[in-house]
Amino acid sequence: MKEKNNENVQIRTRQAGEMKRPAPAKKEKKRVKIDYKDMEVSEYYLAASKRYRFAKFLSFALLVAFLAVNLLFFRSNITYNNLMYLLRDLDTGGAEITSDFASITYNEESGAVFDIFKGRLAYASQEGFRIYNSTGARELDESRYMQNPAVVSGEKYALVYDVGGHAYSIFTTMACVLEGSSDDIVEDACVSDNGSFALLTRSNEAKYLVSVYKENFRLQTKYYKDKYVVDMAMDDKGKSLAIVSADVSVSGISGEIMLCKVGTEETKTINVANAMPLAARYMENGDLLVLCDTKLINVSDGEIKSKYNFSGGDVAEFHIGEDSVAAVCSDNAVSSENEVFLFDSQGQLVYNKSVKGKINSVCCDKSAVYVLCDDSIISISADGSEKSVSCDASVEDIVVLYGTLLKCEKLGTSSVKFE
Repeated sequence: MKEKNNENVQIRTRQAGEMKRPAPAKKEKKRVKIDYKDMEVSEYYLAASKRYRFAKFLSFALLVAFLAVNLLFFRSNITYNNLMYLLRDLDTGGAEITSDFASITYNEESGAVFDIFKGRLAYASQEGFRIYNSTGARELDESRYMQNPAVVSGEKYALVYDVGGHAYSIFTTMACVLEGSSDDIVEDACVSDNGSFALLTRSNEAKYLVSVYKENFRLQTKYYKDKYVVDMAMDDKGKSLAIVSADVSVSGISGEIMLCKVGTEETKTINVANAMPLAARYMENGDLLVLCDTKLINVSDGEIKSKYNFSGGDVAEFHIGEDSVAAVCSDNAVSSENEVFLFDSQGQLVYNKSVKGKINSVCCDKSAVYVLCDDSIISISADGSEKSVSCDASVEDIVVLYGTLLKCEKLGTSSVKFE
């Protein structure tokens, strides 16, 4: 057996009679006392600290007393709806948007509609309302039945309602903060960035009633209309309301734009001859754009600022964004030749281009127009250049989110990449 080499190993043993080394003594802890009487202390800060300490204990005592009184005498008012109302000003803030919006998968549901709310995808269907962020995570899921769901969004709230029904709801990204019901059926709605909103309902006194609510959900103003109301729009501060209606007579179709100063009876009417209004929206610069079947009208300071008359057919598809308008004109519903228009926030034409094939949907921002056809999605940039990707019939709609295009299908949503 080979011997191990232990030349470098030294083992020290205690010799006989050698005393064991004592362990080192532990250091004793000494308490240091400071005599503050001999130190210079600011009388101002000493008095301030006493006041803050007293305020702390007083606030705690008042909180306990407040909770005790409410639990003893107002227990019946502590409801789910009241607690949700307290959350109306709480939110998760704006979502971080990247060019890679994660894919979202959901169950196939009927009557789905989509909108953009605080940098997120808002999804309303007959089964309920959901909000997804850019990572694909579901932030909110509210189940409720709606025969014809609709959703409109502002900077503060998303308003979900059932067209032809009585129910409507107000949402933040965290919760439902209001569940309301109208006496008459709801036909349309709009919401302002400050939280004000308006409902269009049928009325016994007139054909339509427009009810405007403040950001605290209290009724503020009512407007009655005898003409057929097509759309409504509110400015970002909730102080101006535009009610766009149409009138059909023997002489033909004419439009009407009623400008209302919310909270007062002050109104102004602008007549639009030989045109059918389709939609209206206040743009980010404060101008009101009204899209008709044959023209686009810019209203500023209560007057018509400019008009653009379409050529080559009537408007078949359109989208009005915060800073741009896209419109598709065709000679008839089955036309294979379409004219695509892009306008800026002042209603000025950026370009118009011809696109072949049936167009099912369109959306835009100030940088491009996106067109959904039967077998492809086309992107037309502001400089007129085109790109396209193939798609199948499962794509129901397209929405643009800060430069990212999302295709919305029956079972999910994903971003579109143009090579």
